[in-house]
Amino acid sequence: MFWLLLLATRQKRAAIVAPLSGIGTILLGFLVLPHSSVTYWTHTIFDSGRIGTPSYLSNQSYTGALSRLLGDGHTSVAWAVLALVTIVVGIGGSAVRWRQGHVAEAMLGTELVAILVSPVSWIHHLVWAWPILLLLVTAARTDIAARVIGSLWALLTVSQAIWHIPHENGRELHLHGWRIVAADSYTILALITLAWIVTRAVIAWRGSRVSPRRG
Repeated sequence: MFWLLLLATRQKRAAIVAPLSGIGTILLGFLVLPHSSVTYWTHTIFDSGRIGTPSYLSNQSYTGALSRLLGDGHTSVAWAVLALVTIVVGIGGSAVRWRQGHVAEAMLGTELVAILVSPVSWIHHLVWAWPILLLLVTAARTDIAARVIGSLWALLTVSQAIWHIPHENGRELHLHGWRIVAADSYTILALITLAWIVTRAVIAWRGSRVSPRRG
C-alpha cells in the first residue's frame, strides 16, 4: 500500500528503491537462514490455514468482518469490491493529503487501507491506533469530527471491550444484532477514520480551487 502511495505522489526514486530494498532483505534471509527461507517462501507463505480461521474475532480486516457476517469461505466477491473501492479512494485521498503537506494523515490513511484490505489484520496489528489517536487529538482543536472519532479510538483501545464478545470455537459465526457490530468495531472505526481523512482531502482540494473574491 505504501508503494502505491509513492506511485500516486510521483516519488519515482523512492518507488524504485522501496521494492529493491524489500527484495534485498529477502536475499539476506536466504544467506543467513537458507533452509528456513526456502521452507517459508516455497510452502509456509501459501499455508493460510496455519494462522487460524478468518472469522476469528481478532481479525479486524474486511475479510474478518465479512466472514463473521457471511461465513468463512463466502467472502471473495464482496471482499474484492470493497478492497478495490477502498484502495482507489483511500490511496487517492492519502495522495492528495500528501501533496497538501499533511504527510502524517497521508501515511496513516495508507496504513488504514492496508489494515482494511489485508486478508488478516489481527488486533495487535492495529498498533497504528496510537499515532492515529495523536493525529486526531491534534486536529480536535478545530475539528469536531476528530474529537468524536478520537474519543471512540481511546475508548475502544483502552477498554478492550471487544473481548467481551463471544469468540473462539466458531462462536463468532453466530453473532447477531449489536454483537456483530461490536465484533467489527475496529474495522468500522478504521473505515470511519479513513473516510475522515479522505473528506478533509476533498474539502481542502475544493477550497484551493475557489478563486479569491475581489473587493
